Amino acid sequence: MDKGQANRLALELGKTILEAAHDFETNIADQAVGVSVQRVASKRPTRSMPGFDEQEYTWPDSVEITGAWPDGSMKLLAKLAPVPGSGKGRNGEIGLQVISQIEKGGDPILWRNIVAETEQLEPNSPGVFKAKFLTNNPGKVEDSATNDDARKDRLRTLIRGSGLSLPVKSTWVAMGAVHLEENSVTADGDELFENVVTLAMCKAMFFHGRRGEQFLKGTPIVDFLSIGASSESVAKTGTKPDQINMWQAAYWVLRDSDPLHGKAIWSETISRGWFSSGGKTPSQTMKSAMLFRSVGYDGVNAVDGERHFQNLGKNTWSLTEWGRANQPCPRPESTTIWRPSRATIETALGLDRRPGMWPMP
Repeated sequence: MDKGQANRLALELGKTILEAAHDFETNIADQAVGVSVQRVASKRPTRSMPGFDEQEYTWPDSVEITGAWPDGSMKLLAKLAPVPGSGKGRNGEIGLQVISQIEKGGDPILWRNIVAETEQLEPNSPGVFKAKFLTNNPGKVEDSATNDDARKDRLRTLIRGSGLSLPVKSTWVAMGAVHLEENSVTADGDELFENVVTLAMCKAMFFHGRRGEQFLKGTPIVDFLSIGASSESVAKTGTKPDQINMWQAAYWVLRDSDPLHGKAIWSETISRGWFSSGGKTPSQTMKSAMLFRSVGYDGVNAVDGERHFQNLGKNTWSLTEWGRANQPCPRPESTTIWRPSRATIETALGLDRRPGMWPMP
């Protein structure tokens, strides 16, 4: 199956899920949660997507989701969005995203590239639509950078207790069956929607209060912050349990040194102990997070309202006047003795533009 066909099937499957949105009741940790939905008009993506260069197509509405229980509530937004460019050739492929409606501009709670599922479908051989139990992408949040094993085990238990299928040795949660029939996909949209929402709510409990984000109001059904992180886990990962967002760390680096190249911003973030990532291209992840909050960016992942960053070109960044006057969070404390990184010194001296020149000691 070529990428264009897989992407068209992904749009079809995504529409099946979102158009099946309905009110229902789910169960999280033996607590009944009432779910109500409201459709929100969405614009078609302006960027090119494989399989749609010259074809007319309709883009589904997003779905605003409200989950309520006696002591609290949360608001989420489910939508389709093209996958941002990456080195894996996934640019423009259609994904399903669930984000918070309380903390605008936060990292996705749930993100699944639907093409990764549809390209594997074969006629007369049912497939399974799956979503990761923890790791998000893009805006990737590494498990180790957020929680220790005790919290992750509690999340696994919470997901399984909510009626979702998460095998013991797997990181993938089964959402429901998908069939390929005569170049078209069929699936139980009601089942997929309910399972996606339930998983997103479990993960929202997990991330609530971490990385500076608020995913719910009132009292969480499960307070993951009260589950203590082991000293062994913190030592192993080299991170503090209460991490801030990548873009918030970038903001505070630029408050001290403005402008800076993206790689220098990431180096400073690491040197100050503000963030850690086991990903292959963390500086690119940070660049995407900043881009979504930069002046002039109007892609599907753009945040609403004023922007903190300005892209000066060639991956060089600065704070806007509004951004400098509006701090996104309190200044984090450095967990290490801060020294300017070599990348920062090179940028400050202009040596990053003159290869081979470095002052002799």
